[in-house]
Amino acid sequence: MDFRFYIGSLILLAIFATILLVVKFYHLSPKNDHKAKDEPASKHELKVISQRYIIYTGHNFKDEATSLSIYHYLLQQVVERSSPPRPILTYFWRSFSGFVADLTDEEAKKMAGVTRWGGVGVSG
Repeated sequence: MDFRFYIGSLILLAIFATILLVVKFYHLSPKNDHKAKDEPASKHELKVISQRYIIYTGHNFKDEATSLSIYHYLLQQVVERSSPPRPILTYFWRSFSGFVADLTDEEAKKMAGVTRWGGVGVSG
């Protein structure tokens, strides 16, 4: 077989895997999906509209622990100090470097500035 055939197959596989990831995160339900839509928020609950974003950092780090540490640092840089901490919903460090988190529009704009070498995109 020709070497170009293998490269083409790898590219198609990478595209297919990316599409599957996007579809998977698109269908993930929000954390509070069990609450009724018209149920009022509690007095202490901060009602902020957020969306699930895939944050691509564009740089592969040497190991999983380093990657996760940097992802938490990036997330802390954009979340307001008065807001409750945001969890990293999932992360990637082998095939590409990035993570998934729920962010407000303002936080997503800040994240796009923090991750200059990567990108931020809505996943759902």
